[in-house]
Amino acid sequence: MKDFDIIPYQGGRFISRGKGSHMIRAIRSNELLFCVKGVLRMFEENNIFELHPGDYYILRKGRMHGGTQKYPGGLSFFWLHFDCDDEIFNHVAQTGHVARHEQLSMYIQSYLAEQQLPNPSIEIQKLLLKLIFNELERAIVNENSVNKVSELALKAEAFVKLHFCEPVNINTAARLLHCNSEYLGRIFHIHFKETFSSMLNRLRAEYAAKLLMNSNLSVKEILNECGFNDPAYFRRIFFKHYASTPTEFRKFYNRGHSNTE
Repeated sequence: MKDFDIIPYQGGRFISRGKGSHMIRAIRSNELLFCVKGVLRMFEENNIFELHPGDYYILRKGRMHGGTQKYPGGLSFFWLHFDCDDEIFNHVAQTGHVARHEQLSMYIQSYLAEQQLPNPSIEIQKLLLKLIFNELERAIVNENSVNKVSELALKAEAFVKLHFCEPVNINTAARLLHCNSEYLGRIFHIHFKETFSSMLNRLRAEYAAKLLMNSNLSVKEILNECGFNDPAYFRRIFFKHYASTPTEFRKFYNRGHSNTE
């Protein structure tokens, strides 16, 4: 790695007892997260990621970040706050899987031990940070967490398309996919640019429109067929998508498609 100036700040090792979650905030320094045990699930701006043992992620200064769910028991990760020239990120990927994670752990522990001394040396800390970043530069670019996030979002979409006529919601999908509902909701919104409930209601409204056009079912029967259990809510959702009530929609469609001599 080139001789970049890396300014050391505070650091530490977090070991979870299964309580709490990472606070949502933006800070004035960069932060390196290196997962040792368990799975760390977080977001930075519009990017949701998860770190497994050997994975790292660099949170950039000034960007909003936080946890997407509570810390699982047994989770352990190192965190180091630092500042540096932005050019360093042309050489080190923001996230990756460290090839020599035992070596990186040793460097980080030495760095933290130096900080605990009565008169810690800034120069030694800077040297250790450069050794840490040398290991990060060798890391394999981590697309795994992004792929897992996309896979989860696509599974949720498939669930909605298959079950939208049933009395389901995001909690139902989260239980089936073995994840936190808030985490799933955030991933879903980022991936599809709409919420889980908005896609669910859109699919129900589209199906209702098809039934209104192509069946003799009553409006009450149709709302039940489409997964709605509240007539007023059904009318409100349908009006949002078609700018008319279900009854008006059916009359307009039938009038526009009637045969005349």
